[in-house]
Amino acid sequence: MINNQKIILVPITPIHIGNGKEILPYEYVIKNGYMYKFNMMDIYENLNENNKRIFLKYVENDIIELRSFIGEIYEEKFGYEYKVDICTEFENLYNQKLKGVKNKNEQNALVINDFINTVNKTYIPGSSIKGAIRSAYLYDMGDREKLFDYKILKNNKGRIDPYKSEHKKSEEYEVELLSCPNKNGKKEPKTDPFKSIKITDSNFMQDALRLYDINIYTYNKKDKKLKKAVPFYSLCTKSKLCSDDNIEFNFDINIFNGFFEKGSVKVKIGKNEILDSLNLKAEDMINRELDFFDEADYLETYNIYEDIYEIYESLDKNNEALIRFGKGAGFDSTTFNLVNNNRSNVTDSKSRNLVEGKYPLGWAVIKFV
Repeated sequence: MINNQKIILVPITPIHIGNGKEILPYEYVIKNGYMYKFNMMDIYENLNENNKRIFLKYVENDIIELRSFIGEIYEEKFGYEYKVDICTEFENLYNQKLKGVKNKNEQNALVINDFINTVNKTYIPGSSIKGAIRSAYLYDMGDREKLFDYKILKNNKGRIDPYKSEHKKSEEYEVELLSCPNKNGKKEPKTDPFKSIKITDSNFMQDALRLYDINIYTYNKKDKKLKKAVPFYSLCTKSKLCSDDNIEFNFDINIFNGFFEKGSVKVKIGKNEILDSLNLKAEDMINRELDFFDEADYLETYNIYEDIYEIYESLDKNNEALIRFGKGAGFDSTTFNLVNNNRSNVTDSKSRNLVEGKYPLGWAVIKFV
């Protein structure tokens, strides 16, 4: 009645799952290719008396000078909460700004988006994996029935207009596909078939992250060029294609068939349904991205997607699938846009988040073992 299995997730491009926190410039230091995230009091306790006086003066009067001061005197023996590899661009920016920052606006360029962790130990939440599986399953079922037909309208800033769009109809489709309505026609959690699937958080990982620069690239259809915006910086997983790292996150997945057998849920979802839906959606997304970067004549990322497609082709489809999730995975990853009968140029996203100017975010191989 309960099918317990282990799954392994291997990132093939960087993945970012935030915890809603930012690492501020005075909370870390860059040395010898690493970012050291530290506790201020640990630094203070390791200083000699003269440097302690300087430290306290800056704490009270000049936080920008405090950052520069710590950057100059910091040694690894002072201690740190954790350290991660960093990209060359950020190290260059940090060294450039170490003495040159004159105001807080400039300092904002050095803010880092943190990765979810517990006591500074990296993991991937099971809810992130389950959410991506749910999205892919609905995508697959809706595509088979040619069900999705809703309008998406955007405002003059290119964002979805919540007052004119019908994107909330996707919630109605979800209830229909999962056969879980309540008496008001809304989703009823008690009859939702995904309550039968439990996925644990991954194991804790060390040395799994790297600090990357990420840019939003927007396609100008008239010029047929991608325009690069100001970069931001995030902690992401290391990955097969970007850093040549073969790291593995391990999860337990429990699939309970009892609810279906007793009739409390109307749809049975198992390993085969999960893998088939993930792979169907992944192939559609890859083909869409190949078309996008071909039209934009952006070979750097087009070639990466060819590599991703080769990985997809080589999978054991009975046990493996491609999955995409996390921040920056894109509009098509989190919506039914590619199988929406009302899809148009308006609904297609014109922007992409790229790591180091070419790597898309969020791709991984998931394997049942």
